[in-house]
Amino acid sequence: LPHNLLVAEQYLAHREPAIEGSNGNNHTFETIAFLRDFGLSAQMAHEMILFSPWNLKRCKPEWDAEELATLVHNVWEYPQNRPGCKRSALSRIFTLTDDPVPVEDYREWTKKEHGIFEASGQGDAAPTVGDNTPQQEQQVQADDDLFPAYLVGELDQIPDPVWLIQDVLPEVSLGMTYGETGSLKTFLELDKALWGAVGKPWAANDAHDLEGFKVTRKLRTVIVAGEGARGLKRRIAAWAKRHGIKTDDLPVLVIPVMPRFANDGDLKKLIRTIERKLPNPDYIIVDTAMWAAAGLNLNVPADSQVLLSSFKQVMLAFGCSLIFVHHIGKDKKRGHLGAENLIAGVDVSDCVELEEKGIGRRKIKIINRKMKDAELRETISMEAYPETLGTDEDGRKFGSLVLRRCHGPKNGKNGEDDPRLTAALKIIADTKGEDELVY
Repeated sequence: LPHNLLVAEQYLAHREPAIEGSNGNNHTFETIAFLRDFGLSAQMAHEMILFSPWNLKRCKPEWDAEELATLVHNVWEYPQNRPGCKRSALSRIFTLTDDPVPVEDYREWTKKEHGIFEASGQGDAAPTVGDNTPQQEQQVQADDDLFPAYLVGELDQIPDPVWLIQDVLPEVSLGMTYGETGSLKTFLELDKALWGAVGKPWAANDAHDLEGFKVTRKLRTVIVAGEGARGLKRRIAAWAKRHGIKTDDLPVLVIPVMPRFANDGDLKKLIRTIERKLPNPDYIIVDTAMWAAAGLNLNVPADSQVLLSSFKQVMLAFGCSLIFVHHIGKDKKRGHLGAENLIAGVDVSDCVELEEKGIGRRKIKIINRKMKDAELRETISMEAYPETLGTDEDGRKFGSLVLRRCHGPKNGKNGEDDPRLTAALKIIADTKGEDELVY
């Protein structure tokens, strides 16, 4: 297929469905207009939408050929832009890695069965579903042989990042969060996932006048847990208790086993599982890369590239972001464990460092090492404190840690000790031990 058709297929895979009673007509009109602006003919736009999973599986109800044809006609009858005007600007959003898959040709069937746009009733033939002129079609084909390129005066055509969590997590991005063992990197990603699912700002702390980072909508999140899967139940319960939030209806899916991402069968099974249990996720957390890379040596660039490609395959299947949790290398100055192409191949990377650990305090800082299409984010400091859930049969307290944002050293405010925190940690240390409480 030409490049523009491949990108159009991926756009439909990412696009929210049209729902009757929720402005579905306008939503579909805008969808068709996008395909026109990207250089598709009216006929191809009609066929691609009509037989796409976006229409057949996700729109409610699905569009039939005749109704859809009317919308296509209206888009071409009342254009806002010239055909193909957004081809270069939008093609950079998608990385096309798969071989072209032919789209079945429904031109003759559609015309024969539905007689689309036979006449306008004004004595002149109305536009047919393939109404691009030969000159326009030649221009579309010629543009397929060009790389995206912009004159200085055209740079505003390059789209700005679209965020899931402002300045933290862009849409359709691959990210890596890494740190040493015990740096609470899994707690960090869980905290993001839960606040994202609630739809409230992440890392806000009113007591310290810290506004947090805006969550653009309630995020549907999948957590693939190879490490500490059993502990997730307790961690989520502690988070919910601390913040007074009911988690029963949160769009968070936990998969407590780790697929082998280098295994095609496991990868397809993971995609099927997510499609069945939580369709259309916004982002996926894989904890950790070492578990996901079973059978691979991440110190070998070719093997680490296999893992990155597998992550991207899952991303493209859902049009979502994916964050993988990883370990720091033996040489901390070099950063993450494994080959350099791991960080080169991601869009976002955060390093988690443990600043303090002891009775009354466990504090981390999150350093943004990479943000591909935006400025690096400020370093964030967070502290962990225990939330007790109950006592076991031996009378020992159990619970888990919960994170909250605090001022970092650069502000000259290391945060005051919370007397309740210190007392709670002392009790825990005397009974079971601070670290044991977490798990």
